[in-house]
Amino acid sequence: MPRFDLHGWVLGLAGLPSGEAVLDVGCGNGAYLARLVGEHHAGRLVGVDSSAGMLAAARTSAGPGAFYAEADAGRLPFRAACCDVVLAAHMLYHVGDPRAVLREVRRVLRPGGRLVLVLNCPGHLRELMALVDGALSELGGVEPFPSISGLLLDDGVRLGREVFGDVTSTGVETELRVTDPEAVAGYVESLSVTEATGLPREAVVEHVRRAAARLIADEGRLLVHAASGCVVCR
Repeated sequence: MPRFDLHGWVLGLAGLPSGEAVLDVGCGNGAYLARLVGEHHAGRLVGVDSSAGMLAAARTSAGPGAFYAEADAGRLPFRAACCDVVLAAHMLYHVGDPRAVLREVRRVLRPGGRLVLVLNCPGHLRELMALVDGALSELGGVEPFPSISGLLLDDGVRLGREVFGDVTSTGVETELRVTDPEAVAGYVESLSVTEATGLPREAVVEHVRRAAARLIADEGRLLVHAASGCVVCR
């Protein structure tokens, strides 16, 4: 199966003429900004993240073709109506008050501007979560880990309609072929398993690493279902 180009898919749905000013809220490691810089996008590019470490990674990834600001998504340090497009990819489920973030995004968008949200769909990475649930059960009889994300695509559509009104959404399903158990372990290490269950993070990660290694050894790869969606708010 060909590798799915998520960044290209999202930017295609965003519909970016070359001169539009783009603000990437929760830009993380700067993958979207780097893509736009690489495609010689002529409009101003700005990345915002609350993590100084992520911003450092974004600067390395996207380079001087973009500007960067360390800030909270609910208190953007920009004047009203200053940008044409806001990207918010896989970040809305990390904030305490998603409505407040959407209202702040609407404030900085110019009339006719649009917000592009990327969120997970139900069943996203379900095979990985099954490994996590197995580890939790064997290590401490803990209930299944609640969710990979408490805010899903349908929630983004509902919130978008509350704040913006004009909303369209599109989902996509792909399959990841994982051949390195360390990639699985690294992902699980990023989850809030310890906080949610009280179990030692290292023990959960090691249990999942061994389980993934066995599956990969038996099958040659671990197939993981990925389901994401894009919500465009105008």
